[in-house]
Amino acid sequence: MRPKPLRQVLTLGDLQLSWHVGMQRSINAIVSDADGAYGGPDAFDPANVIGAIGELSVSKAFNLAWVDHTLIGGVDVGGLVDARASRKFPIHGLVVHDENKDRPFVLVDLSPLPKNMYVELVGWAHAKDVKARPKTHPQGTRVPDHWMPLDLLKDVRELRSWCHCQLVLEPVAETMVKELGG
Repeated sequence: MRPKPLRQVLTLGDLQLSWHVGMQRSINAIVSDADGAYGGPDAFDPANVIGAIGELSVSKAFNLAWVDHTLIGGVDVGGLVDARASRKFPIHGLVVHDENKDRPFVLVDLSPLPKNMYVELVGWAHAKDVKARPKTHPQGTRVPDHWMPLDLLKDVRELRSWCHCQLVLEPVAETMVKELGG
């Protein structure tokens, strides 16, 4: 059974910021003579803006920082979580073959936009679980790779709690151990 999506309301300012970040990523690709997102030939790939909307949505829903967001590569949100966004149904998200296998990925459905001012965080999966499956080639995608199947997704509310533990509880426990001489 698929988890219930978590709806995240976005403002016009959120969409404008995401557009700006996506365009900055495209400019960075042109300046560095790199291919577009996901190895595409076009530096002005809309995937840059789509990805930025997904990242900002996860950042807001999880109350995590969205830093270094104009750079391509690294961890997308809060140093803990990656986001994958799609505006097509059935929704799917790419986990690239060289990405960290221990990192969780959140799948964000952008299809309610622009008619509605919200997106849905559909679920999440660990990269290692996605990569354990054979490469596929969903309809409308460019290349076969590791795509998040919906049957692997877990409830994003669980991941939000895990992030809280990583950022709050573990540092507090480490500090207490140090102060107690452990």
